[in-house]
Amino acid sequence: MLREQGIDADADVFHFHEPGVNWHHFGPRAIEDRDYTLIAVSEPWKQRWEGRNDPKVGAGAAAEANALHGLFSRDQAEFRRKVVLVELPSMIGAGAVPDALAGFQRFTIGGFTNAYCEELVRLLTGQPRVPLPPLGNVPDLPPSPPLSARGPSRPEDDVDLASIHRSIRGLKWSDLPSRA
Repeated sequence: MLREQGIDADADVFHFHEPGVNWHHFGPRAIEDRDYTLIAVSEPWKQRWEGRNDPKVGAGAAAEANALHGLFSRDQAEFRRKVVLVELPSMIGAGAVPDALAGFQRFTIGGFTNAYCEELVRLLTGQPRVPLPPLGNVPDLPPSPPLSARGPSRPEDDVDLASIHRSIRGLKWSDLPSRA
């Protein structure tokens, strides 16, 4: 669906027919080479991210998870910019997002239509739904007049700092209420 919208998306499933693909390198190399890494979250992927998977199964996905951990260790800002979690319809509400990634950018795709994927397409193509308006000029505001020139104030605004200072200076520790 993303390719239909002009996005150069790639995935391992498009290469299963190719002889000699080294799956231990395919995913990690794609993570390094591509602008974005979309992770279709699932319970097996979550297990590989967390290192709880059967070590005899899913070595390619585990290598991808390790590459992502490496990216996170090297540059957290780049990891946050590059990695996008995607909950496909079958995973919505399944708890497939690792707790450590709960605050990362995530898209829930309720179906495979342009409407469901619009926000993801906007991110991948740099087309915001609501563009930031241009920044205007800072107004040149005149300074406020000195306090003495402001005229009459409300009684509750009047503060006699000298009187407060004399009161504080005259306090003794014995004058303070006990908190015992």
